[in-house]
Amino acid sequence: MKVKSFYFIVLIFIFSCHSPEARRPVSVSSGTSIKESAKTSKLIYEEDAADIKAYLSRLDSIKIYTSNSGFWFYYDNRDSIYAETPKPGDLTKLTYQIEDLNNEIIYDSLSLGVIQYTVDKEMLFKGLREGVKLMYPGQQVTFLFPSELAYSYTGDKNLIEPNEPLVCKVHLYSIEKDSIQ
Repeated sequence: MKVKSFYFIVLIFIFSCHSPEARRPVSVSSGTSIKESAKTSKLIYEEDAADIKAYLSRLDSIKIYTSNSGFWFYYDNRDSIYAETPKPGDLTKLTYQIEDLNNEIIYDSLSLGVIQYTVDKEMLFKGLREGVKLMYPGQQVTFLFPSELAYSYTGDKNLIEPNEPLVCKVHLYSIEKDSIQ
C-alpha cells in the first residue's frame, strides 16, 4: 500500500510541474465590425453631402464656402468692423436657429434664446463649435452640417432625427476675450 501511495505522489509531482500554457481567446475579432461601421459612416456622409449640395444648388448667386472640418457655409451678413474671431476660452453671445434641408424649423432662435458660449469649453454640437470659430461679431452665417458634425446617429433624442443633416443660422453678437490668454 505504501508503494502505491509513493508512486501516486510521484506521478502527481511529475504532472503538476509542467509549465502553464497560455490560454487562447474564445473568439478572435477580425475587425470586420469596425470596417463595416466605417463603411456605413462614409456612405451616410456621402448621402448627406449630396443632399447638402442639392440644397446649395437652389441658392442663386450666393458664394458658398467649404470648411476644413467638412461643412459648408455662406454669409447672410458678412459686414463686421471686428478683426478677430473667437479663440478657445473666449465668451461669446450668439443666437442660432436649426432647420432641416427642407427649410422646416426644428428649433427657432427665440425658443433657444441668446446663448452665452465659452468657446471649446461648453457643449454645443461639433459643427457649431467649429463654425462659431470662423465668425466675427456682428456676422450672420448659415452653416450646413452633415449629420456626423451635427447630432450623428443618435439625433438629439427630441426633434432632430438620427443621421439628419442640419441647416444652422447663427448670429454672433459679441466676443469677450478670455482674460487668462
